[in-house]
Amino acid sequence: MKFLTSSDKIALYCREEEISYRSLIGWTASLARQHGAGTKERVVICAENQPGWIAAFYSAWRTQSIPVPIDVTATVDEIAYVLKDCQPSAIFTSKTVAPNLQAAATEAGCDARMFILEDHPAPTEVAPGDDDFPDSPMDDIAVIIYTSGTTGSPKGVMLSFANLYANLTAVSDEVPIYRPDSRVLVLLPLHHVLPLQGTVIMPLTIHAACVMVTSLAAADILETLSRQPVTIFVGVPRLFVLLRDGLLNRIRQRAITRFLFWLTSQVNSLAFSRLVFRAVQKKFGGAMKYMPSGGAALDPQVIKDFRALGFEILVGYGMTETAPMISFTRPGATRLGSAGQLVTCNEVRIVGGEITVRGGNVMRGYYNREEETAAVMKDGWLYTGDLGYVDQDDYIYITGRKKEIIVLPNGKNINPDEVEQKLLGITDLVAEVAVLESGDALHALILPNMKALADAGITNIEDTIRQQVINAYNAQTSSYKRILKCTFVRESLPRTKLGKLKRHELPALAVASGQKTAKAVKPEPDLEEYRVIKEYLTREAETEVHPDDHFEIDLGLDSLRKVSFLAFLNVTFGQDIKEQTLAEYSTPAQLATYLHEAGATIARRKGLKWGEILREKVAVKLPKSWFAHHWVNFCSGTLLRCAFRLRGEGMENVPEGPCIFAPNHQSYLDGFLISAFLKKDVFKDTFFYAKAEHLKRRWQRFFANWHNIIIMDVNSDLKLSLQKLASALQAGKKVIIFPEGTRTRDGQLGNFKKAFAILGQELGVPIVPVALQGAYEALPRTRLMPRFFQPVKVTFLPPIQPIAGDDYNNLVDKVIDALKTALGKAPSEQA
Repeated sequence: MKFLTSSDKIALYCREEEISYRSLIGWTASLARQHGAGTKERVVICAENQPGWIAAFYSAWRTQSIPVPIDVTATVDEIAYVLKDCQPSAIFTSKTVAPNLQAAATEAGCDARMFILEDHPAPTEVAPGDDDFPDSPMDDIAVIIYTSGTTGSPKGVMLSFANLYANLTAVSDEVPIYRPDSRVLVLLPLHHVLPLQGTVIMPLTIHAACVMVTSLAAADILETLSRQPVTIFVGVPRLFVLLRDGLLNRIRQRAITRFLFWLTSQVNSLAFSRLVFRAVQKKFGGAMKYMPSGGAALDPQVIKDFRALGFEILVGYGMTETAPMISFTRPGATRLGSAGQLVTCNEVRIVGGEITVRGGNVMRGYYNREEETAAVMKDGWLYTGDLGYVDQDDYIYITGRKKEIIVLPNGKNINPDEVEQKLLGITDLVAEVAVLESGDALHALILPNMKALADAGITNIEDTIRQQVINAYNAQTSSYKRILKCTFVRESLPRTKLGKLKRHELPALAVASGQKTAKAVKPEPDLEEYRVIKEYLTREAETEVHPDDHFEIDLGLDSLRKVSFLAFLNVTFGQDIKEQTLAEYSTPAQLATYLHEAGATIARRKGLKWGEILREKVAVKLPKSWFAHHWVNFCSGTLLRCAFRLRGEGMENVPEGPCIFAPNHQSYLDGFLISAFLKKDVFKDTFFYAKAEHLKRRWQRFFANWHNIIIMDVNSDLKLSLQKLASALQAGKKVIIFPEGTRTRDGQLGNFKKAFAILGQELGVPIVPVALQGAYEALPRTRLMPRFFQPVKVTFLPPIQPIAGDDYNNLVDKVIDALKTALGKAPSEQA
């Protein structure tokens, strides 16, 4: 089989350079003479996309040696691994990458001849006899491609010429997507089988043209498309998502384009969409026919959005081991959710839910890995590790990865990708998410979408995402699929170059992200503002502070600490700094630079004390006690006594005058349970502290304003909320604050926030720990309906009087110790 045919037709376009098939073949002959690799010897190519890369690749075929592409962004250790494994005779690289190749060759003990592509350009004239390209034996190994290693060390996949040709005929002879008049954009890195096959081997074999882009910059891509109209644009999901988002951002800026986009979405006709969005088509060269997508699953909405703009995305499914296609979407036959119809050169069967395949596209095996080959190749069938099914029309549907399925100790199987997609679909506040097993439950790693959070004016990142994403997801899913732990990360999750999660790296990332870890530290700005901020944060966060530490994610400044920090900043620098400023300038270096450029004057180095914050003179309007306030409490208490075996103790410990009730938080009913044992006059003077996200509806806020409920908005003005509580206490009232801030997940005490201790210490009011027992068993957060007739007990413990000069943490510890002692026995045992 001849994979290159000589002619004067242009084979490669790269900027102003045009290379004919005759010149390309002559170039391969020149390079072949220089590298001198023999039959079945390996030739490594590790360089950026450029015409020389393609010439070097085909020069190996010319001598019946085997090209081995390597990722140009690989580390020295990763390159050394491949060199040591494949033992090449020759290496082609670029001036930029050469130092890494030389270091890797030394590490691997590889003495292969090394050639710099820039030093070996295409010859100006083709020598006699060099313009003929030899036939390639179909059963010979054509290329060794090292997999990206989502589950560990990469393996060299051996693909034969027959494997490559089987895929080619499927999309050129059987379904004429690739035609001799096609112009295919070469954009993705060629060390992957998808761009190698789809943008180089396939078009050059059928005498089509390749249009190379040497940069992923949008300007370079659009310039190339305008210069050489492309008909086929091969991409991966992440690329198409970025392109879609950029296009839609422009469309949404004008009402007329928004309407036209809606209209084309409803009409659902490529011809109509291309007519309406002719300007968009022209930006892509005006000749685009197909956009094949592979490497990972593509959101069906992205396919629909591109179709509304007049572009047809053809999704496919496959793997390196199948060169690469197992299925692809035929033009005009898209089924959303499916990865297309099976290619005719392979058979597919489902074994225990797993997709297995055999046929002309299936690899010869893994290089030097007989055991690994035997593990996936059984009786001629390749076990893909993917889960899915095939319908009666030969459309294939992928439902997950067998190796990625999480099996909990209770035997429940969970597809993490399914959970991740649901989490991402709830809101745009999450940029990336990965789900892994943690003990007997699910653990989510979350990268917040900082831009979306900033646009929404959200400053309390972690609490907001937990409430609006995690809790929202948990409320609508099965109990065993709920997320019971989440960790926030600052950088993108580990992925392969094609965007697949490296799930084997997630457990280590979860551990590392759960603690303050060493990282590359940027130089500290030489600003006095920075030194003042660093000094304060080091003392407050009790950890080392770096210039690029995020206030919330790295330094752990919760909403309460932010109030103190803002007060310090406002007094120290004489600036009216709001929480939104901290969201916009979210690291010490950014904030210091902002203050410096704003002309801030450093007045003093010591910030406000909490006592000063709480005693500030502000216009505070407390909620009122409506005439029905007592009757609501009476009725709810009666219902609770009917529904549960409810008992109360220690009511005599409730002091006269102001005090803070500090209960453990077990259920939604806790506030009503405590109120059921308060006397009428005590209840009238008792205020509750509730999060704003629990009171979003108008009637809920009306109820709060007339039933002694102080609304806390951690994203707006927590400081004012605390001042309201302080005002109530200073007026001789009582307040109920749940120190944990949220209901328990497992019945145990959670982490206590210090707001109640700050109020008690600074205002000198006693704190009454309230031990709730049995409420978690009666109504855990995983149930909508309570378990009736459960024993529930409310115990008001002796008040704890703050001591002058005591530490907030000591006061917190005293309350925790009191509650732990009281909770040492089950309600039934204390009867």
